[in-house]
Amino acid sequence: MSNQNFSTREWVFVLIIASIVQGSIWYVSFVNSTSGSALTYVSFAGTLISIILAVLAIGYTYGESISQKNKTDTVSNQISVLNEVIKSIKIESQSLEHISTISDELTRFASTFEEKMSTNETTVSQVSSSLETLLNDYDRYDTTRQQKAVEANFNKSDAANLFMSFRSPLMEITLLFILASRDKTYIHSAQMVEENVIKYIDRARENSSDEISGPPDANKLFTGSFLSMQSILKGFNLISGDEERRITVSMELMKVVKETTIDNPKSSGLFYKQIRNEVLKDIDINV
Repeated sequence: MSNQNFSTREWVFVLIIASIVQGSIWYVSFVNSTSGSALTYVSFAGTLISIILAVLAIGYTYGESISQKNKTDTVSNQISVLNEVIKSIKIESQSLEHISTISDELTRFASTFEEKMSTNETTVSQVSSSLETLLNDYDRYDTTRQQKAVEANFNKSDAANLFMSFRSPLMEITLLFILASRDKTYIHSAQMVEENVIKYIDRARENSSDEISGPPDANKLFTGSFLSMQSILKGFNLISGDEERRITVSMELMKVVKETTIDNPKSSGLFYKQIRNEVLKDIDINV
């Protein structure tokens, strides 16, 4: 069995009992005061009781001091635990402040992102509307009507060389788009642009890094250049079209394009080079 310390109540009972015993001894001593032998025994018993009471008092004092020390240690440990809890609460409070700050930043970012997305959607819608209007206007133009006749002695080779002498990277890539569209039929100009312009720009972007993804309005730029270049080349009879929008490219123009744009292209940026490479994969020129 484990040892248990006396409670205060038990100590009081012990002291009362010891006091009663002591009082009884004093009474017996008083009654037998005439008998020396009895008085000696009573005196010895009183001394023994006094010693026992002193020992009990010392034991009680020691037990109380130990109990007080244990309580003090317990309180000290609880204070240490409370200090650790306070530190943890402070850390958690700081973390919550950081979380609140991050939440505010995310809210602002989401708001800004939504605004930019709305702006981008508006811009894309405007560009799409402009392209649609341009293609519809181009379709309304009678591409099969007879062009004004050029002189009988008009030299297509000279015209092609003169035309290509002012070439630029944009012009070269547009000519490659036209070569890629030759001998194909289309219902609408929008289909022609989608299959011979937008397709190659999208390929170039897919195979390029974000740093060389090109200008955001590249589709609009090349579409306008593609349609304008067709009209100019038809005016010089370097290309021709029919009711099915089938483009036929003259041998004179193909030869000059091969010697310049394909074999000796103008210096250009990485995005233009990527578009050129994508178009050349689908072009087969035998001159």
